[in-house]
Amino acid sequence: MSWVTSRNYVLPDELDALSNGLWFNLWTKKLWPYNELEPGDTLYWYESASKCIVWKSRVVEVLRFSYQTKKEVEQKLNLTPVQAAQDYFVDGPEAGYCLSYKVAAIERVSIPRPDDFKFPHQGWLKVKPGSHRRVARAGRSFLKLRAGWRHK
Repeated sequence: MSWVTSRNYVLPDELDALSNGLWFNLWTKKLWPYNELEPGDTLYWYESASKCIVWKSRVVEVLRFSYQTKKEVEQKLNLTPVQAAQDYFVDGPEAGYCLSYKVAAIERVSIPRPDDFKFPHQGWLKVKPGSHRRVARAGRSFLKLRAGWRHK
């Protein structure tokens, strides 16, 4: 399966930085990616600041769990003080569901988001099978979206 996840900050430029990162989502409800993301899946990374998909990666590890306090998340993910001070973690729900994952970066890409496309609030899209073929246009490659990205 292929996915696109969105980040509202600038993602790392280096392959190792993406691959060595600990990535996670905190939700009050068990949103659909919680049960569906699996090792081996392709994960594209959308960077809202650049309005582009900037990475293609492979999911290598997935950890999902419910939590009653953020302290539990800190302990289970072994967060450093710097990680626990990130706005996303600090502002995240006090209790809920954590989807944590590690990836292996495959390649840095630059796939512009179509102007008329709105990313869903939860920050995840499932890429329909067959819709992520590369197409050359105006000297650039981009993710073919023919009715393309969909979300539940």
